[in-house]
Amino acid sequence: STLFPYTTLFRSGSCDFRLIESYRHIDKKTIKAPVHVYYGTEDRTVKKPQAETWKKYTNSEFSMREFEGGHFFIKDKMSELCEDIKRRIGKTLILNEG
Repeated sequence: STLFPYTTLFRSGSCDFRLIESYRHIDKKTIKAPVHVYYGTEDRTVKKPQAETWKKYTNSEFSMREFEGGHFFIKDKMSELCEDIKRRIGKTLILNEG
């Protein structure tokens, strides 16, 4: 299946909460790479203003896309999300080749 790598990536629904609980940010450097943020319109944990804070971590392109649903919108929007990721990766590769 073409979605295998993505389904493996998003398999666990609770891993992100475990990461948030244990993560300690130390370095405040930015990266020289595009950052794209996905979030759910009904997410009670991450609202649009929180998602927008990722912009400060890049010196490159920043964009966001909302999906209908809560924090685990990816369960219902997996195909659409994966297609968007593939399109963005392809766009980045093309821009870097030129």
